[in-house]
Amino acid sequence: FILVTSSGNYHFYIVNRFDSLIYEHDLVKSTSQDEKIDETSYYYQMIAHASLDNLDQKLSEKNNVLFYPNIDHHNNWNISAYVTPGFLRFIILYDMANNDGIKNFFQNVYETYIKLLLNPFYQHNSKIVSDAFDQKVKAAAKKFLSI
Repeated sequence: FILVTSSGNYHFYIVNRFDSLIYEHDLVKSTSQDEKIDETSYYYQMIAHASLDNLDQKLSEKNNVLFYPNIDHHNNWNISAYVTPGFLRFIILYDMANNDGIKNFFQNVYETYIKLLLNPFYQHNSKIVSDAFDQKVKAAAKKFLSI
């Protein structure tokens, strides 16, 4: 089993304070979905979840930073994170360096998440299944990650 990716691929996850995955989105440059990407979605989740230990270590340093670039590295994937004041963790796997774009993407998605919290039908810390949220994540990826 060989994983083949092209440059500029991102896999984005939101993990709540209880370490539960509440949102995931593959942000792949190509418009056609490769079957290998679908077959390995749990592989990407495993990488993202494993990086939470490194993030927790950085959080214990109490430096009051929201954006953590390059918290981990696995094969061809780098991992960066963004931690909100409510301890929601945004994790992104990427194969092409773009720290400024990733930071701006995280900030934009966080603003979108705050707006989602204002929706009385969304239960805090539950899985995000909103099509509007998906569209805004895609728009932020297109704007800041050049997807």
